[in-house]
Amino acid sequence: MRRTKNDPSGKYAKAEEQYASEYNLSTRTIRAYKKQGAPLDDPAAMEDFLAAKHHGKIEEDPADLAAAKLLKVVLECRRLAHRNSVEAGKYTANAEIDRDHERIGAATRAALLSLRGDAPKMEGLSAPEIDAFLAERIDKICGDLSSDLAGLYS
Repeated sequence: MRRTKNDPSGKYAKAEEQYASEYNLSTRTIRAYKKQGAPLDDPAAMEDFLAAKHHGKIEEDPADLAAAKLLKVVLECRRLAHRNSVEAGKYTANAEIDRDHERIGAATRAALLSLRGDAPKMEGLSAPEIDAFLAERIDKICGDLSSDLAGLYS
């Protein structure tokens, strides 16, 4: 592990910026989670940690054994409810969304670069005719991309 100004114990393997990017959080939030002992290097445990945070605040310092047991049951129920929601498709993993964004960007770039192939077709056309031709091609490209992406997260 590495020691840093914000982590003198060296408990965490990565820089705050890396965790922030990995979990789609701010570095400020990562610092706060570090103080709470978040399992930043264990994605599965971090999923549970974030699920508990997402489902509302609960008493973190129970007064007695009964309260501690109740807290444990509540956290486990929330973790399972979140996991069931993920499995039911109510949530989409950030990694999947990132891959889709990259794919969408690549498809958009390829479609726009295909306009270069239309240059010979525009030779000899007037400016208004070129404008109309490009508008028609762009509308077709946007329509094709829109129909390809329509069912992405539905």
